[in-house]
Order: sequence, then structure tokens, then C-alpha cells
Amino acid sequence: MTRIFILILLGLACCTSDKKQNAEIGQGNSIPENDFIKFISLLPIIKLPYEINCEKCCDHPKMDYENPLIQKFRPEGSAIVGLVKKTDDKVILLVTYPADVLVPSIEVYDLEGKLTGKMDFMTGYCGGDFEYYGRQFFRITPDLSFSSIDTSYYLKMDTIDYHVIDTSKIEITRKDFSINEKGEVVEN
Repeated sequence: MTRIFILILLGLACCTSDKKQNAEIGQGNSIPENDFIKFISLLPIIKLPYEINCEKCCDHPKMDYENPLIQKFRPEGSAIVGLVKKTDDKVILLVTYPADVLVPSIEVYDLEGKLTGKMDFMTGYCGGDFEYYGRQFFRITPDLSFSSIDTSYYLKMDTIDYHVIDTSKIEITRKDFSINEKGEVVEN
């Protein structure tokens, strides 16, 4: 009985020693990543330039929305399109929000996961109505600038058979945006 007791004690002593050595080895050799950086590593990378319009918004890759990290950092109510870019101090994501059409949104975070800037695009009307037709276009360039182009066509229509008689006015609005040093999305 004494021999069994001694063997058990030696076994426990060996296990405790291994755990302590493994903990010491792990401390100095690895730089711990925070949860937000681990979340970013799960996202697909968006190939730039990236273009969206009324007819073709965003391909949503398969995403494990049950993953605890994705649940923790996914912007509420959004579908993740992917990682636009990770720099030394910023993470830029493209997500969409449901509306009449999908609304793409650029969201900028610091490396801890704090939202520093956000801008929704294509929030106007895509499609037609009586004597009106609207189109929208959004582009992300490799230099991390963003362009939004909205085009509105004002038409003269026949009230009997609703065919277009003439285009009375066309309005084109272009806005360019970038990310400033604070991580905010600002209009240029």
C-alpha cells in the first residue's frame, strides 16, 4: 500500500513540474493576441478595387456566425462582407445592413476592437418610380479612398401608357471619402 501511495505522489509531482515548465516556456516565447485580432483573422480579405452598384451589391461569404468571436465583434444587425484592410493601427471592415436594398457600410476600428469611424453608403433610392429613376455606385480603391456616385434621372412620361417621352433632367452627385488619423471616415 505504501508503494502505491509513493507512486501516486511521484506521478503528481511530475505532472505539476511539467505544467510549471510549460507555463514558463509559454510566457516569454509568444505574444498574446487579443480577441479582436483573432476575430479579424477569421474574415475573408476583400480584393481591391471593390465596386458595388444597385444591381450587384455584395457577395457575402459563408461565415460561421455561431463562432463566439464573430458573435462578440459582429456589428449588430449586420452581415459581414470582409476585411478591407488591416494597418498598424486600424482595421477596416465592409459590412451590409438590410434595407429596401442592402446598405454597405465601412467600419473602422482600432486594434482593440473599438469603433472609431463608420459611414453608410448607397442610402438613396435605387430603382424607378413614376417620372424618376435612380442609380447608385460605390467603390473602394487600393489607396483606401471611397467614392459614392448617385445618379438621378427625371423623366417626362406619357400618363396613358407610361412610356418615357423625354428625360427632363439628370443629376449626378459624386462624393469622395477617406479615413483620417483618428480613424474617422471623412468627406474629402
